[in-house]
Amino acid sequence: NAGQSIVINADDEIRFQPALNFNGTPPSLSVSLVDSSADIVYSSGTLLNVSNRGGSTPYSSDLVVLSHEVDPINDVPTLSITGTQATYEENSNSLTLLMANALVSDVDSSQYSGGSLTIALNTYIDGDILDVSSADVGGVGSFSRSGNTLRLTPTGGSAINIGSISATNDGEASPLEISFTSGSVDDSVLQALLKRIGYRSTSDNPAANNTATQRTFAVSLTDYAPATPDGGGKTVTLNGSLGNTQTFTINPSNDAPVVAGLDQTVIWTQAEGTTGDPQNNTPIN
Repeated sequence: NAGQSIVINADDEIRFQPALNFNGTPPSLSVSLVDSSADIVYSSGTLLNVSNRGGSTPYSSDLVVLSHEVDPINDVPTLSITGTQATYEENSNSLTLLMANALVSDVDSSQYSGGSLTIALNTYIDGDILDVSSADVGGVGSFSRSGNTLRLTPTGGSAINIGSISATNDGEASPLEISFTSGSVDDSVLQALLKRIGYRSTSDNPAANNTATQRTFAVSLTDYAPATPDGGGKTVTLNGSLGNTQTFTINPSNDAPVVAGLDQTVIWTQAEGTTGDPQNNTPIN
């Protein structure tokens, strides 16, 4: 304020250091010029009272107002998960949930419309399916999938569309990629959704002859921000490994062997030196 103005030498440089994650318009800075008419040597950093300016004072009557803007830059969201490390039983029709707990946050915004979520396996076997369970999540609601549309039925409310599922990465022997289209997708909804992502298989050999009994999965979360000036969406990815909880096990069952391609018709041919007609037997069963 004018009563406690700071002296800055003519060759000093002033820098504004905003608080962490600040963006927008900070307070302006008013500058008054000081001449040498008072025969005083002013040191940089000295406090002066320049409430009265102009006239016979050494302080200029006019003020130069310095203003500036701090452009926002999108920060990477944070994500942590705890895997269930569950076991999927071959031929089970139920989803095996992959995540027991999840925590997400974004310092720039608490909603994720325009962002996306991708869950990917480390390897794919024919019949692998990643999908969303419809089991209720206390305090949030339940999710459902209609084709490539993801819906949320909030606790005590009506179903709303919250996202779309990629036509190519739809979770069938491929990653499950969800693009969010609703401002209702906030931290709590996203955390609940992660806890309802699961795995199942339509294959009679989901473990690939016991070569893929241990599986890992990765989770990628991308927030939304305009390209200018924020720099666009930022992504955080948690890769699974056998050393962390982003794993699950497939328990194969022993299937009965199958004989295929057998020609069931046998023709008997008369041998040389015999008499009579060749005889045809019935097909082998």
